[in-house]
Amino acid sequence: MPTTLKRRPGFRREEAIEAMIDILKVEEIRRLRSRGESIAGIARKVGVSEPTARKYIFKEDFSPKPPKPRMNREDGVLGPYKDAIDAMFAEEREAQHKKRLTAKHIFDRIVEKGYKGSYSTVRRYVRERRDEFELEEMFLDGEDFLDFV
Repeated sequence: MPTTLKRRPGFRREEAIEAMIDILKVEEIRRLRSRGESIAGIARKVGVSEPTARKYIFKEDFSPKPPKPRMNREDGVLGPYKDAIDAMFAEEREAQHKKRLTAKHIFDRIVEKGYKGSYSTVRRYVRERRDEFELEEMFLDGEDFLDFV
């Protein structure tokens, strides 16, 4: 019976409950250890693996750990470069469609400026900003937008 909960695709809550060891087993493990039983003997008697028995012998706090604070997207590794990316978008508004910047071109430009993050972070931001700029353009040119609707 597994005792650690690993995140994997399709891991359901029911499986997580089954993966946890019963508190009665924990008490039995500790009781046997206080009587001087070996960890291997405890594992055999209780029906758990030796690492599991060892874990519950020495574990004192069973409360769940608080979640780690998530980094704010604004403060992330891309933060200092967002203004530069937005400036690139402003420049490309006048460019022909075929000459528009791709996320790869933008990534290459900010790497030259010292960006240390991943391409996927840049790609995600570029997609979001491009969608916003396209919406702005539609609403700025209200007549064409109304004709389209």
